[in-house]
Amino acid sequence: MGAVCYAYTRAEVVDFGSKYAVHLGMKTKHDKQLSLKWFYSFMGRWPELKVWRPKTISELRDKATSRTSIYRYFDELDRIMEKYELKDKPRSVYNVDEKGLQLNFKPPNVVASAEYVPYTLSSEKSQTTTVMECGNSL
Repeated sequence: MGAVCYAYTRAEVVDFGSKYAVHLGMKTKHDKQLSLKWFYSFMGRWPELKVWRPKTISELRDKATSRTSIYRYFDELDRIMEKYELKDKPRSVYNVDEKGLQLNFKPPNVVASAEYVPYTLSSEKSQTTTVMECGNSL
C-alpha cells in the first residue's frame, strides 16, 4: 500500500490482525483485540515495515530545496537587480510573501514500508486563512 501512498495506523494494524486471528480460528469475535505487545512483535517480524509520522507537503517541499536551486535563484536575482539598476536602491526593493494557514488535525503515526515515506494531504473542505506581508530593508 505504501507504493500507492497509503499507510495504516497502529490501531488499524491491530484491528486487521485481530480479524485475521478470528478468521484463522485462533480467537473468537468476543475476545479482546490483540495488544500493543502483539503489534511490536509483529513489527519485529517484519523489518521492512516502519512506523512513520507522515510528512506534510510543505515539509516535503522544504526538503526538496537544493543548494543548486538556491544558487540559481540568487544568480537570477543578481541578474535582475543589475538589469534594472537596483543594487544601490534598497528603498525600491520589496519582498512580498504569503502564507496559507489551515486548521487541520495532525495525522497519527502510520505503519508503512520502510521504502516509502507516507505523506498526508489536507482536506479540501477546510478553510484557509491567507496572511500577506510586504517589506523592504529600510
